[in-house]
Amino acid sequence: PMIVGTDEKRHAWMDEGATTFLEDQSKIEHWPGVDHHRVGARSYLQVSAARQEQALMRHGDYYEPGPGYGVASYLKPAALMVALRDVMGEEDWLTAYRTFIAEWSFKKPSPWDFFNTFERFAEDDLDWFWTSFYYETWVMDHAVGRVISKPTGGATVTIEDRGDAIFPARVRIRTSNGMDFVHEIPVYHWLAGNDHYEIDVAPAAGSVMRVELDPGGYAPDVDRQNNFWPRGSEE
Repeated sequence: PMIVGTDEKRHAWMDEGATTFLEDQSKIEHWPGVDHHRVGARSYLQVSAARQEQALMRHGDYYEPGPGYGVASYLKPAALMVALRDVMGEEDWLTAYRTFIAEWSFKKPSPWDFFNTFERFAEDDLDWFWTSFYYETWVMDHAVGRVISKPTGGATVTIEDRGDAIFPARVRIRTSNGMDFVHEIPVYHWLAGNDHYEIDVAPAAGSVMRVELDPGGYAPDVDRQNNFWPRGSEE
């Protein structure tokens, strides 16, 4: 943030959000054992769940009194960097971030320069991400809806989208036969307007013992309690 020039008054998240992310990342590397990214993300998600957010793209002079400015400038953009890294994969994300810094050193990039750089290396349209979390204050809430055993064996696991922000889902399922597998729900499923997704577990896998959404804890999900089945099975 000290090499890449940003207009902190107009887009504070480009400066303070990057600083917060990098500080938390350095803390993790120097003092392992605590995920410092999650500490800040919790505060942001509490404000988001209470519908007290204000948009990141708002001019710094026009935030209303309350937690809006601090969350939008520091905590939320740092959490979104973590989320985007998980979406893109660490290698592509890191290449994109390093390229952005190299190409815009001693210059003044706009948010759209930032967005375009990451889309270039993601090789995909990320408008769903920028719109949901930068331009809007939509909340993301994926939930394990139900797990229904089939008479012939196996089960159907239903994942629900209860929020309005778009985000892909990662589902970890453990079964009685010792299977432990991860199922990815692509973002395009939600972009198509669907509000649920069904996963068929084969009879050979046995009974479903546990379901967990976002096992890595990277998604900006406002309600993690409904990310588990059975309820209360958080580890």
